[in-house]
Amino acid sequence: MSDELITSDGLNTEDQTTLSALLSALLPGNEQLGVPPGNDAAVFEDIQATIRISALEMISDGLDELRKLALEQLAREFDSLSNPIRVQLFELMRSTNGAFYGTLSSVTVQCYYRNDQVMESLGMEPRPPYPKGHEVPQGDFNLLDPVRARGKIWRDV
Repeated sequence: MSDELITSDGLNTEDQTTLSALLSALLPGNEQLGVPPGNDAAVFEDIQATIRISALEMISDGLDELRKLALEQLAREFDSLSNPIRVQLFELMRSTNGAFYGTLSSVTVQCYYRNDQVMESLGMEPRPPYPKGHEVPQGDFNLLDPVRARGKIWRDV
């Protein structure tokens, strides 16, 4: 981990730079669809705000591990790598640091898909789901027949 102190204000500058580079690789954005990249200012701020204080150290350690992985395997700084290589290194961390991979992936997806531009590109009104809710298409309940046929799998209390 770097010498900079992690505070309740969020990640240090080095971690923010690495996270920004990773997010731009994971979610490059698309002007034709009107969706921003993952390191867009609004998305990036939301991601940093969503990372809980209890997860800050784990995220910082994971970003540090990404930087070390780039240096060890490719002898290059993470920020200087192409987007596909950045994504590959992040994917490698799924098996070596699953907590970091899972937490960062979850927070990123959560924040990205609540961004107004992204919601509008999906044809959704950019608002919270409650109190109005969102229309959910009716599904095929026959898909649950194997579950129903399995019978009771719980104990009565």
